[in-house]
Amino acid sequence: LTSMLAIHNTENINVLNSNFSSNEIFDDTIRVVYSNKINFNNIEIRNANADAIDIDISNNISLKDVKIYDSGNDGVDFMESIAEVKNLNVNNSGDKGISVGEKSNITIKNSNIINSKIGVAAKDNSIVKIYNTKFDNNYFQLAGYAKNWRYNGGGYIDIYNSKFRSIKNRFSVLKDPDTKKNNVNLRLKQNSKINIFNSAIDGEVIREGKNIFLN
Repeated sequence: LTSMLAIHNTENINVLNSNFSSNEIFDDTIRVVYSNKINFNNIEIRNANADAIDIDISNNISLKDVKIYDSGNDGVDFMESIAEVKNLNVNNSGDKGISVGEKSNITIKNSNIINSKIGVAAKDNSIVKIYNTKFDNNYFQLAGYAKNWRYNGGGYIDIYNSKFRSIKNRFSVLKDPDTKKNNVNLRLKQNSKINIFNSAIDGEVIREGKNIFLN
């Protein structure tokens, strides 16, 4: 239960019209685990010590009109979860704007992800569907990779009617960008795929890996 707000092993919780900022003692500002039907609506989080929102092993999660600024690690981190995200704004996350891992299934709509190391990362047999979302000046706009051998493969991203803007728009399906050359993760099954449909890209496109398709 180590977070500013912990939601643990419960269901039917609404967190509405609230502000959270500058947690110092524990890692995450908000953590949800083993829960169902959790709704966040009109939430603002600033200066998270690590992840702003960490959601583990939970289903029917809804994030709507959530704003996240200057998190030390990820804006939102999903593990083994099912969620829908609408009107999310993530600005200046230390690692990922949205991290999706461990066989999660996440839908993202009408959102903005700005100035993060990775805009959206899909890992370990996770599926991410993205619609009408803006990616602005993330070092990697999108990345898919395998990190945990238990899930037998990487992540899959389908993105529609979205916009990318950066001097260099990097898309990667090779490996975890933080992995060193001698790390065991390089031996994992790196079969991630990124499909980009009907989307505008402003700036140079850099593709790392073969399974990146601009349609």
